[in-house]
Amino acid sequence: MSAATAAVLYASVISTSTATNAVPEDVKDKQHHRKEGKGFMNPWESFLDRSFFKILSAMLRYVEVN
Repeated sequence: MSAATAAVLYASVISTSTATNAVPEDVKDKQHHRKEGKGFMNPWESFLDRSFFKILSAMLRYVEVN
């Protein structure tokens, strides 16, 4: 492989992407961010926000039944 070919291959693989400037239209809305500015919300309607103890008790009930 010649030096010129190696340089072209290197430039095609290592060069920065031009798609990084692409931004979704709704990025300014930040629908998944909490209003207080700390943390995220799960955008799925089926998501249930459970505490550690609720999850633990559900797991223990599952083990007892099976």
